[in-house]
Amino acid sequence: MLSLRKEKWPWVKLLSPVSSLSRHTRKLITKTLMLFAVPLLFFVLASSAHIYRQSQHVDNLMQLDLVIRQAIQLSEVLHQLQKERGMAVIYLSSEGAMFNAQLLQQRQITDEILNTLSEISFVNQSGERLSVGIDPLRIQLEALRKDIDEFAIDTGTALSRYNNKNSKILSVINGLITENIESSLTKTFLGYVNFLREKELVGIERAILGSVFNRDKFLPGGYQYFVRLVTEQNIYRKEFLALASAQVGADIAVIETGPNQQKLQFYRDIAHTKAASGGFSVDSFIWFKLISNKIESFKQLEELITTELLANSEQIRMRSDKEGQWWLISLIFIIFLTLGYGLKLIQNINGSYYRELQAYRLLFENSSVAMLVISLKDQSILFCNSQFSRMSGYEQTQISGLKIADLYHQQSKAMTEVLFAQLAEGEMRFIEKLALLKRDGSTLCCDLSTFPIQLKNEKYLVVNSKDIAEKMVAQTKLQKTQLALQKILNSIDSAVSVIDCRSNKPIYLNDNAEALYKDRDQAEPLWPFLVPDSCAADCAVLEADNQEFTEQIYNKSHKRWYQISNRFIDWYDNEVVHLRMLEDITERYDAEHKSRNLLIEIRKLTLRNYTLQENERKQIAGDLHDQLGQLMTGIMLQANYIRRSVDSPNNPLQDAAQSIVETTQSLMGSVQEITNQLRPVLLDQLGLVEALRELVQQWQLLNRGTLFIFSGDDLCIDMPDLVAISLYRIVQESLNNASKHAMATEIKVVLQVQRHFLDDNKNLLCLKITDNGVGLDKDEAHFNGMGLINMRERVEALGGTYQLISKVGSGLEAHTKIPI
Repeated sequence: MLSLRKEKWPWVKLLSPVSSLSRHTRKLITKTLMLFAVPLLFFVLASSAHIYRQSQHVDNLMQLDLVIRQAIQLSEVLHQLQKERGMAVIYLSSEGAMFNAQLLQQRQITDEILNTLSEISFVNQSGERLSVGIDPLRIQLEALRKDIDEFAIDTGTALSRYNNKNSKILSVINGLITENIESSLTKTFLGYVNFLREKELVGIERAILGSVFNRDKFLPGGYQYFVRLVTEQNIYRKEFLALASAQVGADIAVIETGPNQQKLQFYRDIAHTKAASGGFSVDSFIWFKLISNKIESFKQLEELITTELLANSEQIRMRSDKEGQWWLISLIFIIFLTLGYGLKLIQNINGSYYRELQAYRLLFENSSVAMLVISLKDQSILFCNSQFSRMSGYEQTQISGLKIADLYHQQSKAMTEVLFAQLAEGEMRFIEKLALLKRDGSTLCCDLSTFPIQLKNEKYLVVNSKDIAEKMVAQTKLQKTQLALQKILNSIDSAVSVIDCRSNKPIYLNDNAEALYKDRDQAEPLWPFLVPDSCAADCAVLEADNQEFTEQIYNKSHKRWYQISNRFIDWYDNEVVHLRMLEDITERYDAEHKSRNLLIEIRKLTLRNYTLQENERKQIAGDLHDQLGQLMTGIMLQANYIRRSVDSPNNPLQDAAQSIVETTQSLMGSVQEITNQLRPVLLDQLGLVEALRELVQQWQLLNRGTLFIFSGDDLCIDMPDLVAISLYRIVQESLNNASKHAMATEIKVVLQVQRHFLDDNKNLLCLKITDNGVGLDKDEAHFNGMGLINMRERVEALGGTYQLISKVGSGLEAHTKIPI
């Protein structure tokens, strides 16, 4: 049996005229240019885009530097207004007896700074113009000063109006940075804003106690306002220290432990002790001087903070600028290098072409494939290689004197002549299962592949021959195997069909499939599902993707559910067939449908449970921070006062008060830790990425024997709060498990955003946590522990997937994917 494949071949010239060589050379040069030009073009475009992005980043950093300097200028206005507010309140409370001349001088200083700022245009980090309102502020300030000079307002109203103006300036400073260019600079700037807020509260305290000491008593509600001021100062202090550098923290500690702070605390204690009765007997001028010294120390520390902030901004900007310059230099270098190499290669094209011609001749002489060259003019054999000589039994010198017709098998000689004529015309390329004669008269079964060449303007046909005797034996064995397979397929309950992907016709049906074929004329038959009309088109797509799939259908006539399984099988002769199996799955489908509905309800309940749980945690954390924190601060202040009020050093009351202070401080630290466990502060302030980075850094400090690595994309997408807290809890639990059980030297956390592979309008949050520890055995208790079960339930309740890959002795991988 002969199998034919038709395909036209172009003539390949091994020895060509000069004109043909020139045309070939031009084509080769064009291909060479395209080989270099296309990748080079893509590289230039990609590099240019990166250089542009780097330039934009540098411009943004320069804009950030300008924003920081604007914040410094506004903080100077805030500082002078704070000083004017303190003097004005004491001036009013003393009915003009104190700070008369100093207040006028301070107003002049404030006006000079305001005049300077009125000429400056303030913009935020995005380049948007901000309305600071310097001119309206000056007008309002003049009206306030007039009311103060005429004693037309009380101290409380004056203090409130000054506070409103300072609050607006603080809001403008806080709004200068609207985007996150560099997370380190953003955190430092947030700490700087918290520092300014604490400094503002200290300024309010200066005015409040100054007026109280003047009138020698607290007004109604004044003492509670004073206690709230002290508590809020401590809160802003802690938030500032959490984001500040170690040097700034040390400077704060020096200010808070200095003699000036001790004197201030002495006057504070007097205010606490005699809050109800009054009669403080304190010179408000001394109080004003002491607390002004503290504020000036804060002002010096503010200069250190802003200097550090500007230095960090400049360092990052110069690093980014330098990186952009290196990219530009590298791009120019690679362009010149590629062009030079391409020109050099083009110069060597002609010489390489002649060497390639000689290589073709050597290829025919030394090929490991059985080859012979036939003249198309008289069908004589020009030569054959040693491989064909051994396969046919002829000597190479003997074959050179024969014609190809001498090797034809007598029984198929006429058909063989027709086939070789078609080969000579280029109408086909392959001949499969051709029978030729060996020298001893036996039959040589072979597959032939051919291509034409031209030598000295004469056309020849190069024939590659492959002995397929072993292949024929294998096909015989395959036929026997097919018979055995047929018996097996007839023994199963499903209807099975094997379909030729080319013709869309069934080539095998088992007994159940034949029964369906006989019933194909009934109402709503099952036969079209077993052998559909569109099977050929589906085969072309699915065969290319090498897919296996199943589909389920419902037959109204039978009132039954059926499952159709599809699979592609490598058939003989390198063919691929489509195997379809139709199975009655009614009972199994009903059970799965009920289980699926139950699983959906369970996931909804689980999601609602986690939502209520996180909301309750968030509420508890807020209540602990807002209410219990203030109460513990008040307890600590009262205990400090009791300790200082006891003169005798050995008095048990003094030890008890000190014990209360220490216990309260420990309790405040525990409350802060509990609130952070209940609801991480950074998760609400800076987002999921920064919260995870902070969590990994905390574990690094706790376990220095293990390297913790975090990598996270900037999340420019809207993320539900429950998704963010769930990912945070998963990382928290995973790091805890890895630190306890993994014995790893490296733990890595990676958070990425990917496009959803089924829906382009959705994204996938991909969290990957890996370690190089001992891994988990599936038989261990930890592998099915409550921690892993809770993490899996969290992810599945959100519609995601949680996958745990354990390599015993090599580590553990946890993959979490959540659609948003």
